[in-house]
Amino acid sequence: MTDRPKTPFKSGSEGIPRRLGREIKVHTQALRAVRRARRAARGGTVIVGPWSSEVGFEILYWIPFVRRLLREAGVTPDQVVVVSRGGVSSWYGGLSTRYVDLLDWLSEEELQEERRHRIRVGGGEKQLSLTPFDRRAIAHVREREGAADARVLHPSAMYRRYRAVWMRRRSPAVVVREVDFEPITPPPGLPGGLVHGEHIAVKAYFSSSFPDTPQNRSALRALLERLTRHGPVVLLGGGGVDEHEHPELSGIGLVAQPPEAWVPNANLAEQTRIVSGARMLVATYGGLSYLGPFMGVPTCAFYSDDVFNTVHMDVLRAAERGLAGDGASRRSALLAFDIQHLDLIDRLAAEPAGAPFGA
Repeated sequence: MTDRPKTPFKSGSEGIPRRLGREIKVHTQALRAVRRARRAARGGTVIVGPWSSEVGFEILYWIPFVRRLLREAGVTPDQVVVVSRGGVSSWYGGLSTRYVDLLDWLSEEELQEERRHRIRVGGGEKQLSLTPFDRRAIAHVREREGAADARVLHPSAMYRRYRAVWMRRRSPAVVVREVDFEPITPPPGLPGGLVHGEHIAVKAYFSSSFPDTPQNRSALRALLERLTRHGPVVLLGGGGVDEHEHPELSGIGLVAQPPEAWVPNANLAEQTRIVSGARMLVATYGGLSYLGPFMGVPTCAFYSDDVFNTVHMDVLRAAERGLAGDGASRRSALLAFDIQHLDLIDRLAAEPAGAPFGA
């Protein structure tokens, strides 16, 4: 992580287009944030987080980014306190021996209000700066852990670092060479009497690439009806940890709704357990669909409008190669498809449990 801007010019310098000047400035700020993060990770307790934004960015970027930073800084797991939400300590693997969940002391509504605040103030959900919410969470963790001088590795370091990549001004290779992709080991056991390899997990919600339209509601029900021909289907809900609207899909045979008893601070943990034992994950593209590849679960991600940023798919493909290691056998990762091509689901869902797609 020693990349430096290739020119000393500042924003607004003569002969430099204004947009390029802004890009250089943002890139320089990102480098400074990463260097501060490295220094923060060199001694004492390090608070990683608090993470309160999108699931997909946490899985695909934040955790691999943190893993590389901490490894290069020689930080041991006993120094690290991870702060996130929904019970996702298993996602962080061996990075930390301590995990603090925001929903242990905050309500789902408070978490959602922080999301709405970021959108109002910053124009989006990404954690580009330390907010009052973040400062309150950090103060709580420092007091809880008895570590008043704990340093903080905040998500803004990652978001600022890779912003130019997502805007297609830098290559996805920047991400790939700066992060460590490792498999996610789920919490043990399967909930609700599920049997490993028998059920199909479905995470369906509306988004920019799958908007709430009558056509998409109809297609989604048709998708579920097809899936039930191949085995029991378990729907994954959202709750306060989810930023998306979930459609009403009850009344379809063999479809099980998630238990109402799930508590907020274990919601994502329970979804992770269900996905880990599934023969297949079928999800709206983005977000939780990235979880399947990191656990070796064949994943179909559907959309209706191809408005998503394909840079994320490039990074995901690199992650798949990284997770495969030196050629070790792993189950296939993610296939994105237009939901109108429902005939594809019949072929994929009929694959034996654990078989790679298209084998």
